[in-house]
Amino acid sequence: MVEDDGLERFYVVGSNEGLAYLLSNNLPFGDRDRLDRLYRAYQRNKSLAWFGGIWLGMETILRVPYFKGMAFGWKVLSLVGVGFLYKQAFTYFNGQQYGPLISAYFRKYSEHVKNDPFQITDRKREYYEIDTA
Repeated sequence: MVEDDGLERFYVVGSNEGLAYLLSNNLPFGDRDRLDRLYRAYQRNKSLAWFGGIWLGMETILRVPYFKGMAFGWKVLSLVGVGFLYKQAFTYFNGQQYGPLISAYFRKYSEHVKNDPFQITDRKREYYEIDTA
């Protein structure tokens, strides 16, 4: 899960203590770019999983005799349900591929990972913060 505020991204991953947050500004530029590309690839595969799930769901609904006698509305609901099941299977496989890679960044920069997003300090924002007091 990623929260984007327009300037940087908060990467959120579940851990033993709950949710763990990593701010992209606390990473070196090269790793920030690599992590962003890795996240975008995961998101792209998630969209493709939806497409593939709906496609296979349609093929299932059209070819399995159990669904042929249903009314049109029930076929549509069955299509969404079966497509969602296929999508979950694809997403599970994608998670096995991308999960360890994203977790490696969290382990590599464990000194910047916090369980509370308000505990995160951003070095760049602190440097450019203007004191008006």
